[in-house]
Amino acid sequence: MPDIQGAIKNVYRSLAPGGRFVIFDLRTVPSRPARIVNPLLWRFVYWFANWSLRGDTIDSLTATFERVEVVETYAAGAAYATRGMKQ
Repeated sequence: MPDIQGAIKNVYRSLAPGGRFVIFDLRTVPSRPARIVNPLLWRFVYWFANWSLRGDTIDSLTATFERVEVVETYAAGAAYATRGMKQ
């Protein structure tokens, strides 16, 4: 999503009250000691998935949705599923 905030706001407007939006996303490893792989991980994910550090999916969800939670994490937290719920 080149415009993370815009895409999330568009989905929010399209959802009925009580609707949910789930995103599976990638990020750098958030905690130690696996953070040592972050420079390599960033390069790989940028190449493989055209990923960018310019936006934060969880921050954008939190700014738009009333309730946000990380549902599951994978690969030391580098991959995650998060859900935004519309009241």
